Amino acid sequence: APLLKIATGLDRLSLVVEMPEAEIARVKPGQKAHFTVPAYPGRNFGAEVIRSGSLHGPQGAKSFAVILAVDSLSEALQPGMSGSVVIETKSETGVFRIPVSALGFRPRQWGATSREEPTLWVVDACGGGLLRTAVEVGAADGSYAEVRAPGLREGVAVATGYALGVSP
Repeated sequence: APLLKIATGLDRLSLVVEMPEAEIARVKPGQKAHFTVPAYPGRNFGAEVIRSGSLHGPQGAKSFAVILAVDSLSEALQPGMSGSVVIETKSETGVFRIPVSALGFRPRQWGATSREEPTLWVVDACGGGLLRTAVEVGAADGSYAEVRAPGLREGVAVATGYALGVSP
């Protein structure tokens, strides 16, 4: 997540985020964002992209300043604070973000198979067993992947591996 700096405006707080040139094409005015500051760990604040502009960094490196308006004034936030921001550049319904390790997990009794369709093993909330669920895999970044599947819903637990000392 890009780093940010909180600045003051006439009537509200703004965020100034420096972004590399490779990422700026995906950022547009009106996109929602959320950010955190070290002073309040675990607390998310909302913001919206207002505009972006060119900056020239050291030795000709080009980056862009993205200005975001903070959704609501909070006495917790002070000008000059730093933090991290995530800008929502794409939004889809019915897509879930899961650890990539969940796509590679197979119960021992299932064994290794070749050319199998992408599968998640969802933890059955009632019985605690595992339910095999075929998924469609979207974008992935090495740590997380987007998946779609009929019946998959927010909050379900997926298996990513075995806990030490626990038998299947």
